[in-house]
Amino acid sequence: MSDNSQAYGLLAEFTTPADAMHAAEKIRDAGYSRWDVHTPFPIHGMDDAMGLKDSKVGWFSFCGGATGFTAGYLMVWF
Repeated sequence: MSDNSQAYGLLAEFTTPADAMHAAEKIRDAGYSRWDVHTPFPIHGMDDAMGLKDSKVGWFSFCGGATGFTAGYLMVWF
């Protein structure tokens, strides 16, 4: 076995959503960059607690849908 002193992973269980939010804020403030939170239900505000930026997936989906609709409409029209 190799003697690796760095932690590879961490697992924790919290009893309340507020405890999970507080832990996420502490992990973010500690400077960790590659981590995630898994919960059985959405916790509103967790994105902010984790320091995540707004996702652009919605905008790309809208642009793709609008482009597809326009192309389909033009194919039917002409």
